[in-house]
Amino acid sequence: MKDEQKSKSQLIAELKSLRLQLAHDLSDPNHSNNALCIEKDKLKSILEAMVDGVTIVNENYTIQYVNPALKKDFGEPAGRKCFEYFHRKKEACQDCMNSEVFSGKIKRWEWHSEKTGKTYDLIDTPLRNLDGSVSKLEIFRDITDKKRAEKELQQSRQRYKLATNAGQVGVWDWNLETDEIYMDSCLKALFGYEQSESCNNIADWEKFVHPDDVALLQSKVEEHLDGRNPFFEATHRIIHKDGSVHWMHARGTAIYDLDGKAYRVVGTSNDITRRKLAQDMLKNRSRELGLLNSAGKALVSSLELDQVLATLLDEVQEIIGLTSCSIWLTDKETGDLVCQEAVSQGNQEVRGNILD
Repeated sequence: MKDEQKSKSQLIAELKSLRLQLAHDLSDPNHSNNALCIEKDKLKSILEAMVDGVTIVNENYTIQYVNPALKKDFGEPAGRKCFEYFHRKKEACQDCMNSEVFSGKIKRWEWHSEKTGKTYDLIDTPLRNLDGSVSKLEIFRDITDKKRAEKELQQSRQRYKLATNAGQVGVWDWNLETDEIYMDSCLKALFGYEQSESCNNIADWEKFVHPDDVALLQSKVEEHLDGRNPFFEATHRIIHKDGSVHWMHARGTAIYDLDGKAYRVVGTSNDITRRKLAQDMLKNRSRELGLLNSAGKALVSSLELDQVLATLLDEVQEIIGLTSCSIWLTDKETGDLVCQEAVSQGNQEVRGNILD
């Protein structure tokens, strides 16, 4: 594995091993200077070739080493202290890790550089030198792209949550092999349930569905899984937890394995109760306007009461779809209700009937 592909812990372990080897070589009078130079060159080549930035700092904040990757971002140290080089400060940082690192601790933290605009994952570890002193070895790993991706993912989730909440849309994921169904918090809320309440089986879902619409949903699912429809879509009613009836529009699609077998259906459901009620209201209003229009025409064409009433009943019967209907008027003298006009198979028998 290449050095740049190694984890930070592996790199630190290798660097420490090389430093220990150098210390051992110096203590061995029989070891040749040539072998020692080879070990030093090996240590330097590792640091120079690393994609991650590396710096070594002593207890006085003096920079002892900076590798090329770090120089590319921050330039040459030029004798500056670490707080001057990295942070453009005139004195040590208040949150500096040096005291903890020089006491033997390994610290890991994130730092965003205003100079480079990058975010780094830092590991600070104590490093014992050949003369017995201790320095701080610090490794910089650029995680700017990772942090940006995390931020974009978080924003995407926030937008998704806002959109689903505003549109009253919930997401579900049905596992066909186990019959387990995942419902997000928005969908559970549409059904009147808390996120913590358990309803994770398809049998629970069927309990929510209005009894008169269960067969409809089952047939729609079968049509999709059989390939007769490219996706599952159905408008149906549910029984809310509070007992009220809500209208839902469900839409989903199956996911297939390599053998072409469907093993999941993923989709959304949104509450369309207000839209449905508005549609019904418009439909009723249209019927009312149609009836008034017919009544107006009847009144214009004839002033005969029986003829006007007969026209109205014919319109009502057709618009509403009734088998029979009648109009009863109050007799001013007796106060009785009299059937003035009727539309049915036996209308002659109904017309003229009186109710006290």
